[in-house]
Amino acid sequence: MVKIDETPEYGPQQCPSGEQIVVTETLHQTVELENGPSASPPRSPSPAGSDLWRNTNNDLLDKASDMLNSYSPLQVLKLLFPGMPTPPASYGDRAILSILSELIDQPPIRKKLPDFNTFSDAVELFRRSKKILMLTGAGVSVSCGIPDFRSKDGIYARLHVDFPDLPDPTAMFDISYFRRNPAPFFDFAKEIFPGQFEPSVSHKFIKCLEENEQLLRNYTQNIDTLERQTGITRVVECHGSFSKATCLTCGMKYPGEAIKEDVMAKRVARCTKCKRGIIKPDIVFFGEDLGHDFHQQMALDKDHVDLVVVIGSSLKVRPVSLIPFAVSPDVPQILINREPLSNYTADIELLGNCDDIITNICLELGGPFQKLIDEHDARISEKNGDAAAKPTNRTKLNEIAVEKFYQIMQDIEEKEMQQASSSSTDGQEDEDSASSPKKPRLDLPVARRHIPIDAQLPKDSYFRTSTNRCVFPGSELHYDLVQKRCVVINHHVNYTNRNGWSSDDDDSDDSSDRSIRGGSEPAVQTCENEDREVRSLSCAPALDIEAKMSAEKQREELSAAFCQSDDSSDDGDAEMLNDQLIDLF
Repeated sequence: MVKIDETPEYGPQQCPSGEQIVVTETLHQTVELENGPSASPPRSPSPAGSDLWRNTNNDLLDKASDMLNSYSPLQVLKLLFPGMPTPPASYGDRAILSILSELIDQPPIRKKLPDFNTFSDAVELFRRSKKILMLTGAGVSVSCGIPDFRSKDGIYARLHVDFPDLPDPTAMFDISYFRRNPAPFFDFAKEIFPGQFEPSVSHKFIKCLEENEQLLRNYTQNIDTLERQTGITRVVECHGSFSKATCLTCGMKYPGEAIKEDVMAKRVARCTKCKRGIIKPDIVFFGEDLGHDFHQQMALDKDHVDLVVVIGSSLKVRPVSLIPFAVSPDVPQILINREPLSNYTADIELLGNCDDIITNICLELGGPFQKLIDEHDARISEKNGDAAAKPTNRTKLNEIAVEKFYQIMQDIEEKEMQQASSSSTDGQEDEDSASSPKKPRLDLPVARRHIPIDAQLPKDSYFRTSTNRCVFPGSELHYDLVQKRCVVINHHVNYTNRNGWSSDDDDSDDSSDRSIRGGSEPAVQTCENEDREVRSLSCAPALDIEAKMSAEKQREELSAAFCQSDDSSDDGDAEMLNDQLIDLF
């Protein structure tokens, strides 16, 4: 259990201004559904839940709630969001209310602060800030040997192959599915069970910030307990961890080590007390609440932050993904990730391998941070059986300015143009060659059209590709030679459930179209290619982890609604409804 740090002088039901914090009713509680009427409860103080700390659009919520007294959910959807496509006729009130709730329940627009742009600015922010909120995802643990979720070799891609009977790979972490069939989880859990991994440079950097009295809190989405192993004490394990476990039948509590033997044997852990219950690690599955402690701590921390740093997270999973939007808009924010995020506007974007970027920040900061790098290198050498090896000679990276970056890209484009021109003139008649020359259109296959930016980096350098974006080794950013812009290309798997429609949950949350979501300028321009979409590679799928209905249950209900469409419709109609479903979510 998280120990609540109550340093701020106010309680869990009040904000610093003294105003009471109220719970926001869900739209599901304000209308009559087909299952019968549901009275709208009065607003009242709440000791838990993300309404304690997040910024909500109460005006729009109140407007929608009032309208639902006179109009149907579909009418309210059309009136409040006229740009939305009309849902299929088979959608009932509950499904439409889910869409309406998602649209209303979006984080506020975050505007970039103009004073913070460069890598040097980021270093200076780390140097001077005293209340840093670090939000970490799976990207900080990749170098430890723990796979992330969304990369082409990540957890979900592998689960799709290793466990084809899963409705989709996200079901591995769905509480409803786990209760029915825990075997796939225990088959897989061995790969991520704690005690097998060495903390990364990123973990040690956060510990160094804490020792330097600069860390307000580390909110981690990871369940690997590497923060504990590193010695970080000001940590909130947002999604729980393997450190404890609980019987789902009788509630018996166990230390995490009690299920280690079963996990390593890929065997479902059974309760020794009731003899029949399944022991589940105390990690938060989809469909489960994060709990009281997380929300209280965030409510206490949000007004004391002087720097937000998001490391190795795609900000896909609510409510943790809302943390950057809960602090004051005047607080600078830094993103350290392999790619930009379409659902989040940071002041400074440092794109590449998290550990490489953190290492370069440490070299710039010097002092205990330089010592951290030296000790980490020595530790890795010792672990690899090469303790007598000379210390790694770390070199500070040089910045390649925006103009030079685009010149390098232009040189590559000109080479491709020459090749395209040579190919197009082969076999032409002499009179054709005598005509006025025209610049050939650059028409390249995808592999040649999109240039991996980090592959063009000179040694000991990083690119500055825009005002506030720097690209380091390991970045997933590409340059589109045709459109002349930076793009994100993801090799993700489009999972399809047994009913035949796409269930890639990314489309149902914060990564959706900003014209609907109300976000600020896109962080990245995307490729217009059917399998290349805006995705972030370092976290679990886009689901509201606090949802009262599990993700799997939602999929079942929506699938049932979809299947109730006219049986006489042809395949073209079914495909159209499929596309509408995907677009809506």
